[in-house]
Amino acid sequence: MLIEIKKTLPTFLKRINLDGKKQESNLIKNWDSLIQEILGDRFANQSVIQAFKEDLLIVECFNSVWAQEFKFREKEIIKKVNQYFRKNKINRIKFVW
Repeated sequence: MLIEIKKTLPTFLKRINLDGKKQESNLIKNWDSLIQEILGDRFANQSVIQAFKEDLLIVECFNSVWAQEFKFREKEIIKKVNQYFRKNKINRIKFVW
C-alpha cells in the first residue's frame, strides 16, 4: 500500500516536533535582541540559553550578579518568551552561572 508523502509528512513533522525545535533554535539566535527589547541595553550580551527542558528554560549568566538581576525580571522574560512561541511553553527559568 502506497501513501502519498504530502499526506504523511505533516503528521510525521508534528510528531517529531520539528517546528518547535526550529522556534527554539531561532530564540537561541535572537536571545540578546529579545532580552535587550525586554530589559534594556545593559542586559544584552550577559546571558545565553543553555537548554529547554519541558516547561523549563535554562539560561547561563556570565556571573552570579547577572543571574540575580535576571531572576528579579523572570516573569517579564517568561511572558515575552511565551509571546515569541505564541503559547505557554515556558513556566519557569533557571538562571545558572
